[in-house]
Amino acid sequence: MKKILFATALLVSVSFATMANSNTSADPKTMAAFKKDFSGANDITWEKGADFSKATFTINGSVLFAYYSGNGKLIAASRNISSSQLPLNFFTVLKNEYSSYWISDLFELSRNNTTHYYVTLENANEKKILSSTSWGWETYSITIKE
Repeated sequence: MKKILFATALLVSVSFATMANSNTSADPKTMAAFKKDFSGANDITWEKGADFSKATFTINGSVLFAYYSGNGKLIAASRNISSSQLPLNFFTVLKNEYSSYWISDLFELSRNNTTHYYVTLENANEKKILSSTSWGWETYSITIKE
């Protein structure tokens, strides 16, 4: 499960760099699934990756991202969030245990009816990527800055 979540998070975080083509539509099966999953979406743009399609869109003023497999199945949906949108227990740990860091990236990832959070924390010396678990935050990686 942890590997699947990491792979999905990695897909989300590197998708901007790995998109092969930008186009205004996806294949019909994916488009139909998207319309069913996100009725009411506006400002929809599609990008095609090697093994997936990514829709960027807005609903109720929020920008969201949806990732679909080649057969039109929803892989995951994500959105960037602010720290104040985190559940209280995750927010409190960040504030108390990582006060010497600033947040450079924070997003919410929904997959298979579960929600996980990924945060990138930085200070002058290092960059940490944390992921949420049922008991708190878990470190995915630490990079020392030179």
